[in-house]
Amino acid sequence: MFINSILNNKGMKRLLQVLIIALILIPLASAGEIIYVDISKEDNFVTLNERDALAFSLKGGEHKLMIRKVDGKAVDLTMFTDVNRPKSNEDDNLPYYFTLKVRDEMANLDVDKDRENDATVSILDVNGKKVLLSIKEYQEKDTGDVSGNAVKNGFDIKDIGLSSIIWTVLLLVIAVFLLLFVLKKRSTS
Repeated sequence: MFINSILNNKGMKRLLQVLIIALILIPLASAGEIIYVDISKEDNFVTLNERDALAFSLKGGEHKLMIRKVDGKAVDLTMFTDVNRPKSNEDDNLPYYFTLKVRDEMANLDVDKDRENDATVSILDVNGKKVLLSIKEYQEKDTGDVSGNAVKNGFDIKDIGLSSIIWTVLLLVIAVFLLLFVLKKRSTS
């Protein structure tokens, strides 16, 4: 009886349809999987999908490396260091964004901010949205120095992340001023 009254009401019927569609689509928009790895072993070869994350313990902290975007020739990554530490806006607590070319580049990561390399990451292969990567503890023979956070080819990835934040804020401010200018012009005409 209750269901019949809902189905006879057009607004309730439409709401029920939208709710059912939303419930069907929720699993499609779910977050990626988190895979835990012990990187104290010599090499760890891990296959991750886009939006998946790799979690590992090193230097007294829990860290996560997320696959942000997969391209046929490169992979965009985000490094979250010491994820259990209280959050703040301090520079050493922000995630680091970097891109590695497939089979061509590696990044040495400094997870505890002591300016010493702690881990090495490289992308071995990409197949569609699946990424095969290698992660291990840093060893002196590794090349591609990463100082501070994540550096490849002598370029500090931390600078890229900070500059992209600055550019994003600058573009947002310009967009707000343009919007205010257009709204002011409309109100005067």
